Parts: sequence; C-alpha cells; structure tokens
Amino acid sequence: MDAGAEESLAGVVCWFSLLFLAPESRPRAFAELARVVRPGGYLVAAFEHGDGSGHRNLPGSRVARLGVDFDRYWLPAAERRDRCAAAGFAEVFEGGVPAEDVEPWHGYLLVRRER
Repeated sequence: MDAGAEESLAGVVCWFSLLFLAPESRPRAFAELARVVRPGGYLVAAFEHGDGSGHRNLPGSRVARLGVDFDRYWLPAAERRDRCAAAGFAEVFEGGVPAEDVEPWHGYLLVRRER
C-alpha cells in the first residue's frame, strides 16, 4: 500500500478489509497506515472478532459460488489494540454487535494517530 506522501491523510477507512491480512503482513500494514495518516488523524475499521485463526470461504457462500477462495482472519481485540498502539494509534472507541449464535461478531474501531 502506497497511498501517498507521509502524513498526508486526515484519516483512513478500513471497512472489513484488515481481516484479509495474513499474520506476517500485519506489522507492515499497520505501520503503513500510520505513515500516511497525519498526527491527530484517524483510522476507522470494521472487523470480525475471533481468535486469530484463519478461515476459508464456506461451501455455498456467494464468493465460493463465484469460484473465489481466500483466507480471512478474525482477530481478537487484544491483537488489534496492540497493532494499533505499536503503530502509534491511540484508541478512541471500540464497540461491537455480537451476533446471536453466530460467529464471528462484528466490531468497530476508531483510533487516533498520536505520533
């Protein structure tokens, strides 16, 4: 991801997109988000909460019917917080909507770049 000059963006929206990052890609991705967001700027993200394990498409799902297959990672809240803090973001808000009897549940995160 090379979205532009350093500290050039007031904010970034990652709506259900960070869940596609493989474990080895996460430190660089969060560092890149921090690089392009200016101090005082925001990152807002929607995610699926889980234990960090990878998941493949479910048989019969819309993407599976299209012949597309990819991994998704439902991260625990602690890892998201740690990744954001390491990149220089401070939490402003984290919330979620637990799904009844369904995993994963959706979560929402707003963080502000401190440094």
